[in-house]
Amino acid sequence: MSEDNSTSRIIEYPRPDEEPNESLGFDLSYGRPENFPIAAFPDILRAVAVNMATVYQTPVCLSAMSALAVLSGATGASVIVNGAYKDKHTRLNLYVWPVAERGSGKGVNGETLCAPISRRSKELAKLHRQIVAGKRGEIAALTVEAKSLASQAASAQGSERDNLLVTLSNRHEHLAELEAEAAREKTLLVGDATSEALGRALDDNDEVLFGYSSEAGAAVSVALGKYSKQGQSDYDLLLSGYSGDCVRSNRITRGSVELENPCLSLLWLVQGCVMQRILGDPEASNRGLTARPLIFDTGSRREKDDRSTATFELEGSWNTLLSVVLDRRFRNEVPAEIVCSPEAREVFAKFHDEGIELERGPFADLTGELSRQRENAIKVAGLFAMVEPTTIISAALAERAVSVVRWCGYNYLGMLQTGRRERQRDELERVQDVLRRHGGQINLGKLDSDHGMSRARLNSIMAANPGELEIVQLKSGKAGRPAEVLRPAGKSI
Repeated sequence: MSEDNSTSRIIEYPRPDEEPNESLGFDLSYGRPENFPIAAFPDILRAVAVNMATVYQTPVCLSAMSALAVLSGATGASVIVNGAYKDKHTRLNLYVWPVAERGSGKGVNGETLCAPISRRSKELAKLHRQIVAGKRGEIAALTVEAKSLASQAASAQGSERDNLLVTLSNRHEHLAELEAEAAREKTLLVGDATSEALGRALDDNDEVLFGYSSEAGAAVSVALGKYSKQGQSDYDLLLSGYSGDCVRSNRITRGSVELENPCLSLLWLVQGCVMQRILGDPEASNRGLTARPLIFDTGSRREKDDRSTATFELEGSWNTLLSVVLDRRFRNEVPAEIVCSPEAREVFAKFHDEGIELERGPFADLTGELSRQRENAIKVAGLFAMVEPTTIISAALAERAVSVVRWCGYNYLGMLQTGRRERQRDELERVQDVLRRHGGQINLGKLDSDHGMSRARLNSIMAANPGELEIVQLKSGKAGRPAEVLRPAGKSI
């Protein structure tokens, strides 16, 4: 290309340091465990979390977020938020996946907080068994009656036979309903269940469940397809349980079932090595699984015994709070409504825009990972409002909820940093290979259309690998928008 009829200009753009900093409008250090916004929590949740963290020598972020997850599980689908996003309502079910190492106290936190739900679940199962026992006699009587009707119909003729068959059909239909009810296993809790077992449990329990595991390695293995015949990941129920989307669950023993509006809440406590298995599965990211949970590293570690005789003094208050929530859940057939104020709606919208800016800037390689932040903030705000209690989400309450979800998001992005650098280096090598095959430079439009490399993603790779590539704007004497090409940094034209 001759210099007399064209010029070139290297396009400048912000290049973050090794870790993004405040000059770009955000700071990943905000997501460190010591910066957890415990002050944003309602009084009772904050007091419970601090009391538990002190007694069991665990980070307050672990106890606070675990309490929030358990509260979400107790609420189920009994409360919704309206007016926070478009014309949609938002349920309060959360997925919370704290990362804590073995022996650091995550189990004692979870078990203590889940105890009220566990007790209520046992009571529910016992009551169901009593009801079923009372219907066993009716099932036996209907079975005998059906046999008698079938015998009569076999020897009858004409209209008499037709009438007997109609009656027999009605008896069989009623019998099938009773047997299906008797086969249900009532519970509020589910542990490390296979996809088939989870689908059955949701179907048996009005499509609402709380999943809890203090060591969620087995649950993660199920999701990653370890126990499937083909070894394929099985995320459908996890995806639909969060969003409430219709899903078909295939069950070996009782056939397939279609869940119309499943509502699943999760508290999965995982070790770092387990979380890396999830984050290392491309399908988990591509299908949006990792975008749904609030994933964060608690920074927990085993501590020397402080010899304290302190006890969890607020256990009674916590039990009372969950009892009230569970009583309302089973008393009301229609979900209670919390209304989002216009000012709060704007807070949530700005938080959504914040995530878009991050994904279009230095985190372009993580497109979609922050896509559920607004929804999670609305859920957290609804739980805060339910506890305080208020039926209206104000801007101030929304800001508090956003601060919690933002902390989780920044913590999660910090967890991804090491893996991101490795991936971005791999992608740099991929781009360099493309450049070699195109004679040392390529038009950005062609790079996007032929090789799936968007401008935002390219900027992210360049920011992570400074001095390797540059974008050059070529100007010719012709009218129109100048062409932009990518080339190795420092190459002359």
